[in-house]
Amino acid sequence: MNRNRNFVKVLGLSVVLGAMGGSLSAASSVAAPPVLMAQQQSDVLFNRGVQKLQQSDYQGAIAEFSVLIESEPENPNAYLGRAIAYRNQENYSAALEDYNESLRLNSTNANAYLGRGITKRRTGDERGAIEDYTQAIRYNEDYGQAYYNRGLSKVELGDIDGAIADFRQAAQLYREQELTSYYQDAVDRAAELEESRNR
Repeated sequence: MNRNRNFVKVLGLSVVLGAMGGSLSAASSVAAPPVLMAQQQSDVLFNRGVQKLQQSDYQGAIAEFSVLIESEPENPNAYLGRAIAYRNQENYSAALEDYNESLRLNSTNANAYLGRGITKRRTGDERGAIEDYTQAIRYNEDYGQAYYNRGLSKVELGDIDGAIADFRQAAQLYREQELTSYYQDAVDRAAELEESRNR
């Protein structure tokens, strides 16, 4: 399927939001082909799921993405959206299952690696989180959030030099992307670590 893609920021993750390249007017006298109608229905479900995520209605988002998964079991973004909702409900085992399925269906999705890394970090698996953040960076080398989160995990494992390097890289990317508050936070974290290391 070749659809246009837009990105929306959902709870700290960029999530692919499917959008139709065009739409049929309700007043159109020409009936939409069944494939187009099914695609439009999928887009409506996906968009409603994303909207519910943005509203912090995680149970509602799970319901929308679950219906979409029933009709499109090979849609990696439906699993990704539901994983984000499960993670925000602190249902980490369900979130990990959906991140794994999303990555099985699309093994190059940096957003899914980042989300799975965040989930692993919340369950105390810092090494697994670092592996996932590194994969996210592999598929999107400009992913400041992956560098930043990898830095957080490195701090927990005592790799201060590695954490400083990751925070600096995140800061550089945030500056280039004009994400001022994120930039300042990354700069501050790197400076605090340098100061504590030099004491």
